[in-house]
Amino acid sequence: MAFVTLKDMGSDFHRLERFDVGDFVRWQRKMHFLLVTVKVYYVIVNPRPPEPGENEEESIAKTRERLRWDQDDEICRGHILNGMSNTLFDAYHTVKTAKELWNQLERRYITEDATSKRFIVSKFFDYKMVDGRSVMEQFNEIKSILDRYSQHKLALDEFIVVTSIIDKLPPSWKNFRNDLKHRKEDINLDELGRDKYKLKESVLQRASKPILFSHKAISYPTILDLVTCSTRVSNELGAGNPQAARVAVCAVMFLAVIETVIVSVTIYCCRYILGHAYSNEMAVLDYISEMTPLICLSIVTDSLQAVISGIASGSGWLHIGAYVNLGAFYLLGIPVAVVLGFVLLLNAKGFWIGIVVGSTVQSIILSLVTACVDWQEQATKAKERICGGRNEVENVQH
Repeated sequence: MAFVTLKDMGSDFHRLERFDVGDFVRWQRKMHFLLVTVKVYYVIVNPRPPEPGENEEESIAKTRERLRWDQDDEICRGHILNGMSNTLFDAYHTVKTAKELWNQLERRYITEDATSKRFIVSKFFDYKMVDGRSVMEQFNEIKSILDRYSQHKLALDEFIVVTSIIDKLPPSWKNFRNDLKHRKEDINLDELGRDKYKLKESVLQRASKPILFSHKAISYPTILDLVTCSTRVSNELGAGNPQAARVAVCAVMFLAVIETVIVSVTIYCCRYILGHAYSNEMAVLDYISEMTPLICLSIVTDSLQAVISGIASGSGWLHIGAYVNLGAFYLLGIPVAVVLGFVLLLNAKGFWIGIVVGSTVQSIILSLVTACVDWQEQATKAKERICGGRNEVENVQH
């Protein structure tokens, strides 16, 4: 019978955070929920059934009831021991019943929880935010400490809590902290997390935007020079040299790829350094380093699509470039940016991802079109356009 009991007990075990002296009240609540779920908590609050009487039928029923109680008591005791650390298991595994084990733990550790209350109070007032981490992440850590206040039934005035959190803001938030302190209206904890911190995050995005565009503008001079390949392509096609036009396209594409890779890799490797040329605020520097991978990707895609658009202009198929641009940006890129920015609340990062998606799609489609171009046919069409233009000029002159 004991073998069956232990087997059933093992099949009912659930993973639970192991108790190791600290925060007994929370562990006890979780254990209580587990024991109620597996329907064995009653052995802690109800005594063991009495010995069976002389009546045979009553004796059989009472005996079965006692056996069931003994089995459930062993299962309950096993769950409690299984929820302890190895050290506490060694100390309490000799306790015979679940109720006795439960009472011993309460007598020992609820008293010690009074000491842990002082620890939680000091942990809140000693907590300081730093510039090297996200403020919202640190704010959530403070809220988790305050949640433990409620677990221990500690009361703290919300005005004191909000004022203390404002004082804990990192040095780079000095101006924002002073602004909050001098506001006439009172704000509660939810408003502080929902409105004020998001306002500061938007300020960081606005402060970082010019810096990010400066990073991206590094590649513009070279790319603008490469875009002038459209003149070379159009000249070669007009002169009836399709092979020379094809070589010019391959050369400029190769140079564009090499240039964008060099610039992107350099900016990515220096993402923690370049921001110091514009700002000393750690929050701004962290945001710049976080956005730099998107900047590098947009440098590659924007540069390629600019060069390929120049090739399209020189080759005479501007209508194809217009259709591709319309579909890539207005039918795909902008909707993606709106969803990521407003629906998924990625803000500036979501908008930038949408632009990168549109630019990537445009680059891929125009690259495929360029790869499939019949340059001999394009040269023939260029000559026809030239001859048609000359005939129109001659007709006007006569």
